[in-house]
Amino acid sequence: MLVLLVSCNPPIEKDEMEEIFTENYELMMIVVNYFKNSGHERIGIRDGDERGQIRVGGGHIAETGDIEFIEAVETLRKRGFRNPTRSGNTIRFLRWSRPNVGHGIAYSINGLDPIEAEIWHLTRLEPLSVPNWFYYESDFNEWRRQNPRPPLGE
Repeated sequence: MLVLLVSCNPPIEKDEMEEIFTENYELMMIVVNYFKNSGHERIGIRDGDERGQIRVGGGHIAETGDIEFIEAVETLRKRGFRNPTRSGNTIRFLRWSRPNVGHGIAYSINGLDPIEAEIWHLTRLEPLSVPNWFYYESDFNEWRRQNPRPPLGE
């Protein structure tokens, strides 16, 4: 008899994400402040990027000498966050993901709810304990079920 043990991290729900948020708030604010003041609408950091490199706009690479920002991003990575990104009004901190599904924390620069255009396939959005901060879930399959395509020819 063959027994396979599979390790699977369960999704992080809102209550647990609130605790994670509280533990990482100061680091996240360093990232938020950098992104807000950068002048770029779209910013991303990829795992393969050199230390201090960020991708802005259409994937162009820019250098940042902001050591506090770089160290905050690296510490958040070590604590299980994926790379933070900015899209328009929203700064996202992805904490858990599987193919087509993600759970994380989002910051709204203007205080309005993040919109689906800024968090792809957004299916759940709930405020956290601090203004402008949200717990979010994105799920392509659930989003597609909620937003069916109209039949061809309509």
